[in-house]
Amino acid sequence: MATSKGVIQGYTTVAAVDIAHQVIVAAVAHGPGSEQSTLMPSVRLTDVLREPETLITADAGYHSKFNLKELHDRGIPALVADNLMHRRDQRFANHDKYKALPDPLANKGAPAKTTKLFGPKNFIHDKANNKCISPAGEHLYSNGSHCVTKGRISHKFTGTLGSCGACKLGDQCLRHPE
Repeated sequence: MATSKGVIQGYTTVAAVDIAHQVIVAAVAHGPGSEQSTLMPSVRLTDVLREPETLITADAGYHSKFNLKELHDRGIPALVADNLMHRRDQRFANHDKYKALPDPLANKGAPAKTTKLFGPKNFIHDKANNKCISPAGEHLYSNGSHCVTKGRISHKFTGTLGSCGACKLGDQCLRHPE
């Protein structure tokens, strides 16, 4: 079996559990291969125990076209998660990890942003106080001298979120205003 420490001789076990009674009702050991292949043998082991209203549940590791088809063909009620279930389920809508990503093709034909960004000449460098003043009049603090940027030695200045976050010139000042 493949593990994080390399290939070892070993087995994985899959257990079927009766949630109402909190007991293991069936178990299968298997060697190499996908855990998807163990779902239906485990379900078959529970055939004599299941009631018609028994609901089989399994995580995304057991999701496959074959398993879904066999469960359907045998009339076995089941919920088998897929890898995108959390993104569709509204109960996870407030979890950042599962928020839908923007469509990368949505703005493909949109015209390019025409806002011109401020350059170094738009800022005032106060060498005596080691500060920089933005076009909006905000004092930026030094966060790196003798930095190499595109092969040139530069001095970095940064504004605070409090002073720059609500600035009306943010679209022109920041490369990524969001």
